[in-house]
Amino acid sequence: MALLEDLDRVRWHKVSHAYGVATDVPDLLRALVDPDHASKKVRTGAERTNREIRDHVIHTLYGSVFHQGTVWQASPHVVPFLVEILRDGPPDPALRASLLEYLHHLALGYSEDWFPAMIDPAIYFLAADAPPLDPRDRHDPSRMAGYARDCYRTVEAALPTLAPFVHDADRGVAFAAVGLLGSFRAEASITALRDAAARPGTSQAVALVALARLDPAAIPALAAPLLAAGASAGGASSDRFAAVHAAAALRLADPAHADSATIDVLVHPLGELTELKTPLAGSIGTLVARSLERVPPPHRDRAVRALGDILALAARLTNLSTTAALLTLTFGDEPAPPRADTLTPPQRRALELILAHGAFKIGNAAFGNYRELLTERGVPRDAAKLRAWLVGAPERGSD
Repeated sequence: MALLEDLDRVRWHKVSHAYGVATDVPDLLRALVDPDHASKKVRTGAERTNREIRDHVIHTLYGSVFHQGTVWQASPHVVPFLVEILRDGPPDPALRASLLEYLHHLALGYSEDWFPAMIDPAIYFLAADAPPLDPRDRHDPSRMAGYARDCYRTVEAALPTLAPFVHDADRGVAFAAVGLLGSFRAEASITALRDAAARPGTSQAVALVALARLDPAAIPALAAPLLAAGASAGGASSDRFAAVHAAAALRLADPAHADSATIDVLVHPLGELTELKTPLAGSIGTLVARSLERVPPPHRDRAVRALGDILALAARLTNLSTTAALLTLTFGDEPAPPRADTLTPPQRRALELILAHGAFKIGNAAFGNYRELLTERGVPRDAAKLRAWLVGAPERGSD
């Protein structure tokens, strides 16, 4: 059977995406396979946006089939063809990594937003089988939940086909595959990740983190060699990368696990590793922050300093995650107190670090998600107001 032979069997004019009927999807998918013979419409779109054909197609599919994190009626129909391209299409690493990441998003949205927690499909798709309030309304929550459920199930069914990519020689492909498989509690995922975590290679260290949520009992034996290899401060960057992931996996597999060797690795300054990409968490800075956010009190002061180091180097999304971890580490699940003079020393230090390095703005504009996080935790959301509150101003006020 020729690649994408079944494309025209889907009644694309009967299903919709974010911008209407999905009749543009076949041309887009064919252009992924053979950019040199893309349709005139696809080529014109790429030229207008100054993108390569494949980059334009991926960008367009994100905008229409996974619009702002939401799947649509057409989305489940697209999944089998993406899997087919991965299995039988061009062996281009950049394309394969992009498609694996895109399938991950279609199945589960932005899973890094809730890492290290995992989605429970029984809860996530709770409304999926409820009848729509109005069948004419494509935006009805019940219908949208059904599309999300169908995307999840279709990707889940393809896991045996996608599993071998965890061993791909290309780092981007292997990492994308680990991230995808690590988000499913399926036998195909566990088997592939166990194999990757036990086999020295590109994906070994990141597979440990993914496996920690699926098979925590396997982690101590698998993590020990990588932790030891990177335990010294002067180790090679590849050893540090592996050790950080091994330490994070130990913490995720057993949150009560807080021996000195594990914590030593996690609190050592990350430096250039801070914004390095890693599956599931997004960045190594976020991975470490989430691993330190609930360490026992004996390790808290060192963890606060480590999170401060990450804040100082992090881009805004890692900074957002690290700030959340820092607040959880020092305040638990409670909000900040009404008066700054009742702060404990670790709490004051955490807020001083946030004041010094927090991502309050993006350019000249306020970073809305950051302001929302601080407000939810009872912390002044503006740097000037936080500074005034810390030195004893009577009221926090609001903008």
